[in-house]
Amino acid sequence: MLSIGILVCFSTAASAEGDAAVPETSRFGALLTLSGKFASAGEDCRRGIEAGLTAARARHRLHAVYADSRNDPTAAISEFRKLIEADKVLAVYTHRSSMGMTLNPVSFKAGVPLLGAVGNRDFAGGNPYAVQVWPKSDDEGHFLAAKLIEKGLKRAALVYTEDEWTTPVAAAFREKFLQLGGTLVFDQAALPSETDFRTQLLQIKSKSPDAFYANMLLPQLAPIVKQAREVALHAAIFSNFYIAKQEIVDALGHTALAGISYIELDTELPALKAHLGENEAFSPPGLTVASYVATLLLAQAASDKKPLHTPADLQAELLQQHEVRTPDYVYPIENRCVKFPLVLKVIRSHTRGLESSPPRH
Repeated sequence: MLSIGILVCFSTAASAEGDAAVPETSRFGALLTLSGKFASAGEDCRRGIEAGLTAARARHRLHAVYADSRNDPTAAISEFRKLIEADKVLAVYTHRSSMGMTLNPVSFKAGVPLLGAVGNRDFAGGNPYAVQVWPKSDDEGHFLAAKLIEKGLKRAALVYTEDEWTTPVAAAFREKFLQLGGTLVFDQAALPSETDFRTQLLQIKSKSPDAFYANMLLPQLAPIVKQAREVALHAAIFSNFYIAKQEIVDALGHTALAGISYIELDTELPALKAHLGENEAFSPPGLTVASYVATLLLAQAASDKKPLHTPADLQAELLQQHEVRTPDYVYPIENRCVKFPLVLKVIRSHTRGLESSPPRH
């Protein structure tokens, strides 16, 4: 298991000129899933944070203190408290709605800003110290519903995991899809531990939907797609960004995934790709983008206005931010929610691996 609370430092060049130009250091906590079933998502976040630290060089000297939530609410609360009490961080960044919603009351009680790649629509509204660095679940659900209707796919089947993120996204999708004249021929939740979906898939097949929306968590996506192919479900398949993760590719292979569409942030960001050393043909995942943007927001709030000594100092500066300026894009902030453009990506099979292609406007 990875060690907890590792201090990872970013500093500017050691020249006298560089040191004089950069304000004093600020620490923030990065409470990520660094082990367990969602460790690859935590790694996506870490890469985005490191790219953000590099990009923020001219704005502020930032230190990121990494801690492992282990995708466990009890561990997340314990690590959050350690970050603010022992490591003296001014803010904490996290991901996954289950972690963000668990930490909201702790953040509020402590008066510590909590930035999150958290999709639950109530994340920012339920905690005045929370800053949402991910599209709200309503935005995701409404976006996909409109896309299906736009494509003429008016009969859909929906299976989703009971979770703080996937459930409200499914609710928003359902609401908008029905409002736009669509019909849900199947609509069922699954427990996070479920991996056998053959019965549901056979029922779905019997209803001949145009589209199948599998809004599942990472450990469930490979089983449900594999079983959908096995029962020969003839419907366009839609999912969330987890479907393009490498472990899903490894589990299913290229053929099973080709043609599946999924909602994602627009990740066509050349400057971020350069920081990451990415091949121009491939885009970074959405969690990397969100973590990058969150880091630049912290750098922006902690720029050169005045020294920040307490979480309250940083909170006051965060509330003054109305956009996040990045080399690629300016992201508006509304009611402590960073607004991201969404795209519908399609997985295409290539000899080099899987490439996700969004339509460009």
